[in-house]
Amino acid sequence: MPLLGDKLKELRGTRSLYEVGKACKLIPNDVSRYEKGKRVPTPEVLERLANYYGITYKELRKLYYSDILANDEREKEVIVEWVMNIKLSD
Repeated sequence: MPLLGDKLKELRGTRSLYEVGKACKLIPNDVSRYEKGKRVPTPEVLERLANYYGITYKELRKLYYSDILANDEREKEVIVEWVMNIKLSD
C-alpha cells in the first residue's frame, strides 16, 4: 500500500497523528498504520480521511483499491469484502 500510505503521510504534513485521528474518529496508531501500509483502511475510513484533507474519496481510493474493483457497481461492498478476507487470512 505504499502509494496510499505515502499520500496520506504527505497530506498530513505537519499535523500530528493525534490531530488527524481525533478529527477522523480514529486511533492515532491507526493513522500511522495506514501511512506505513500495515493496515488497510475501509472505504468509510478513506471517506473520512478524504473529507478531512479536502480531497475526493476517489482520489484516495484509486491509490489502493483500483485493481480489485473491476468496475463493479457495488464498489464499497466489494472493497469491504476484500478487506475482511485479508483480515481473516492474517
